[in-house]
Amino acid sequence: MAAALALGTLLIVILCFEVVKRIYRSPRAKTSGPDVGRRGNGAVNLGEGTVKSPAPAETFEVIWQGEVVGALSETRNDMGYLEGRFATASSTAGARFTQRASLLDGRAAISDNSLGARAAIVSSLNPTSRRMTVVVLSLDQGNLAVYLPFRKEAIAWIEANVPE
Repeated sequence: MAAALALGTLLIVILCFEVVKRIYRSPRAKTSGPDVGRRGNGAVNLGEGTVKSPAPAETFEVIWQGEVVGALSETRNDMGYLEGRFATASSTAGARFTQRASLLDGRAAISDNSLGARAAIVSSLNPTSRRMTVVVLSLDQGNLAVYLPFRKEAIAWIEANVPE
């Protein structure tokens, strides 16, 4: 019985090894060499055939006091902090938000979130997803920095203690 179990395990290992070998020998699995790279038209050449460029990067609608005030794009995420290019909406609310966010002291707001401004963001990749509460830390030279809490307790604290 033990010999049969060992033989079965060995056959599974060999089968998995063969599958992996075939995947790596496939021309589509090629990851380096002269045929791999970007073409001028934004397509990627993987050695055999052409594949379109990846989907557009994620952007976020920024919502403040119940209104969309702009869009956050080209984002970088680092341990719950999100930063990226901010494009102000051409509205009164957008102008008010830009003025308010520009006056924030980012370092102070990182240390004490109540010195920031509460807002929300919604992903462009999933516009039906829930709004995510954020603390706006600063807006400097078109770069918006926000803190994105994940724990329910942190979100509740922000909603109770951070002004819009």
